[in-house]
Amino acid sequence: MAEVSAKTVQGIAPLGNAGLWSTVVFVKGTSAANSDTITVTGLTTVLGAFLISTTGVVGTMTFATNVITITNGGTLVWSGLAWALRLTR
Repeated sequence: MAEVSAKTVQGIAPLGNAGLWSTVVFVKGTSAANSDTITVTGLTTVLGAFLISTTGVVGTMTFATNVITITNGGTLVWSGLAWALRLTR
């Protein structure tokens, strides 16, 4: 297990309603093996993500704090969205 290479984490404008705000970020990286990780700077606790590879494979993931582990990572390029909730804007 290692951090993906060629990593991009790009913030997207926060979304919110009634005091609950979501932070969504675009993530992209190249994995070298199954269970490679993406550390998502800008999020304290990742609540969910959707990743898809350039070959159309949907990522199978687990989350721990601000780390996404792509369990079926293989040697693919992954991109998608990750999100977290926060209580204030």
